[in-house]
Amino acid sequence: PRLRSGFESHHKLGSFRIEDNHSYNDVNCEQNVVKSDEDLKTIEKMAVNLMDGFAESSVITDYKSYKSLKWKYFLKWIRRSRCLEDRPSEALPQFVSFGGLFASLLMTPNLCEDWTLLVSKFKETIFMNKIRFSDHSKGRHSRDQSLEPSLTRETAFVDKNPYFAAKVTQIVTKSDEQVINRSVNEFEKCFNCFETQIGGHRLLLMSEMDAIDEEDN
Repeated sequence: PRLRSGFESHHKLGSFRIEDNHSYNDVNCEQNVVKSDEDLKTIEKMAVNLMDGFAESSVITDYKSYKSLKWKYFLKWIRRSRCLEDRPSEALPQFVSFGGLFASLLMTPNLCEDWTLLVSKFKETIFMNKIRFSDHSKGRHSRDQSLEPSLTRETAFVDKNPYFAAKVTQIVTKSDEQVINRSVNEFEKCFNCFETQIGGHRLLLMSEMDAIDEEDN
């Protein structure tokens, strides 16, 4: 939202979900809605341990495969939504990427690390994908592979921050206390697809939506 002020136009085209079993769903894309202020005050009085359910939770550890899954479903949504059909060439997006990648590009002057993009052009549209340093052999700041998240949580380091973020989202959007205390499936997410313009350039972006408020913000 803080970046939106630089956009010349910005509107949502549609949504899709990745379900807890990693399947695609663009039919029922109900998004998490943050509770009212009164309900949040009630939550403050509850004793919630963020680690409750962690052992049984489904956390994302293979980020490279997860990114491939997101791209697969983003492209599937583009085909199924037919949002780019029957448009003149001057109305088609010039760039397609994840919203997080685009935000990183805008924030480059303030970043402390290098980035590398994989860029593919199909017809007149450029698809941009950020490459993790661990995904290629070269790079000034190549990371130690032993520090990267692994497929097995028993034998490797697991970053709990994404789990905590998903748990907090669960707490502030669910009303049933039993639901609040259940384990988290980090794969279960909703994504919004929107088009925007900045500097005269047309972009089609996909961003994960943790939650919305009652006014659809």
